[in-house]
Amino acid sequence: MRCRIKFVIGKEIKKKIYAFIFVFVLIIIGFKSNTIIKNIVDKAVVFSTAIISPQNTYFALKEKYVLGEESSDKSDKTDVDININANVNKPDVQKTESENSNSDIEQNDDLELPSNTQSVIEYSEKSSQSNSISGTDKNPQTIPKKYQAQLIEEHFTGKYDGNLFSKKGDVLIRNYTKITDEEIMDILEKPSDIKIKDITKPTVLIYHTHTTESYEKYDSDVYDTRNSWRDTDNTNNMAVVGDVLTSELEKYGINVIHDVTQHDYPSYNGSYDRSRVTMQKYLDKYPEIAITIDIHRDGIVGKNDTVKKPVAIIDGKKYAQLMIVPPCGNEEIKVPKWKENFRFATELSQYIYNENPDILRPMFLSHRFYNLDLRTGSLLFEIGSNGNTLEEATNTAKFIAKPIADYIKSLAEDKSDNIGNNNKDKK
Repeated sequence: MRCRIKFVIGKEIKKKIYAFIFVFVLIIIGFKSNTIIKNIVDKAVVFSTAIISPQNTYFALKEKYVLGEESSDKSDKTDVDININANVNKPDVQKTESENSNSDIEQNDDLELPSNTQSVIEYSEKSSQSNSISGTDKNPQTIPKKYQAQLIEEHFTGKYDGNLFSKKGDVLIRNYTKITDEEIMDILEKPSDIKIKDITKPTVLIYHTHTTESYEKYDSDVYDTRNSWRDTDNTNNMAVVGDVLTSELEKYGINVIHDVTQHDYPSYNGSYDRSRVTMQKYLDKYPEIAITIDIHRDGIVGKNDTVKKPVAIIDGKKYAQLMIVPPCGNEEIKVPKWKENFRFATELSQYIYNENPDILRPMFLSHRFYNLDLRTGSLLFEIGSNGNTLEEATNTAKFIAKPIADYIKSLAEDKSDNIGNNNKDKK
């Protein structure tokens, strides 16, 4: 890998010129060709782009074309998120939490990483499509047979074993690090030191690095394989989930800012770089913000294009299960105060668990960055997966608002209930 990069750099200018011309010609051909040729052209464009910018595309290409499309429960059919700060000493093996599943989806972050890399590399095969890039409008009964694939509904859980699963109180933690169960317990023995002075002032920032992520249109046991699970209409994507959580938190007196910028459109690459700029803008303007939540949906695609959706059924209603992701630092990933984020995530999870234990998937602990270093109260939420419906996701957003608000109030220096709904000192 290193030798190859040195060779590319040695002839950088010439290769970039040739690659640029090649990409331009391929794009022209692609626009005037049938679907099969377009697919070939798409892949050629990506590999040519790797010549233009090898450092920013090599790892994503390896994940997509070497590890394979069923390699990750953090990957859906159209995109692969790779944190290039991943632990290079111990591959992170990611699996679905279901005790009943025999088709767990794995990812091995066994990539050779440059030591000075500090951002997230992403690749999307369909990232720049037009406005309606979500699923089709087809009812499952009308999907042509060749485009049908299985959609499985599961309740994702786990069992404490002191190795892959740790447990603090009632909260299960799926551990993909070299940190031992004993070390985790030592970290979590200390309570979170996050304090909130005044929750009538901007306290929570909700945003979306991948705003255009979307859900299945129908609650069914089949889906249309042509679905990209992306939608630039903010009434059909993650912005809706953020709107619901914002509205519900405000009912409980929490001052929330919700940003609906589409950081992943028109280009999926660089989404985290752009969302970091958005975060920093609000944190500079409202330094009193103590909590930031980046709301996503997971993507779970297995063998034979099988999609899984994590579901909790409460009083006969379906909810998309929530997975909370804190950052976790090491020598390569610089998150100096990640242990504070971890304590915060665990305490918040306990509040949600107390409301109903079925709504949570085990917390995901891996050496990840995700811009969560900007506040010790920064977390990433995965609400459901590409297989869930938007209704199931918004059900969850409504449900978790109360325990989140209760926990925030427990952190407030002024714990009076005379908070009102004075949430307009923003934007």
